[in-house]
Amino acid sequence: MSQQNTEQKDQNDKDFDTKILETLQAKPTASDDHIAEQARLSKKAIEQRLKGLRKLGYVTPRLRLADLVSAGLMLRYRIDITINPPALNASCKAKGRLENCHPSESNKQIRLAFYIRDNVAKECDGLVVEEVSILLGNPADICVTVLVPDHKSVFTFVTEQLRSLEEIQATSTSHVSWRTSSIVLAQE
Repeated sequence: MSQQNTEQKDQNDKDFDTKILETLQAKPTASDDHIAEQARLSKKAIEQRLKGLRKLGYVTPRLRLADLVSAGLMLRYRIDITINPPALNASCKAKGRLENCHPSESNKQIRLAFYIRDNVAKECDGLVVEEVSILLGNPADICVTVLVPDHKSVFTFVTEQLRSLEEIQATSTSHVSWRTSSIVLAQE
């Protein structure tokens, strides 16, 4: 096989793997048939490619979650948020921004966390909210972990979306360069 053919095959393989990872990110419970349809490959080819992606650590064996950060397709950022309590209280009252956001929830910070996840993040193309947490004993009140395709996306999310909310007093953004998890995955 010539050098050019080898390079083209490598690029095609990468494109197929990217499509598989994107499909699993969007729907972790996707069947092999669904993934095959999305990637335009046979079911047998999908099974083989998934096996390789598991060995690389890009897909978990049990949950079939795609780790787009490990695969180099996304960047992970942590955004610490300090709330503005008076503005948050006002926002949860009648005619406030958060009036209809999880109205049965009495905790205003939880309502703001849901609002960030369900409304604000959807304004940024390509941004995936991985987790929103309420922090205790930290200078920040809420932590949002996001996956983005590039640095500009997180810049837009923080400076144009989050900081425009009166319920938020301040933000602090960090690029997550490495992490580990307490979840132990079964080896294939």
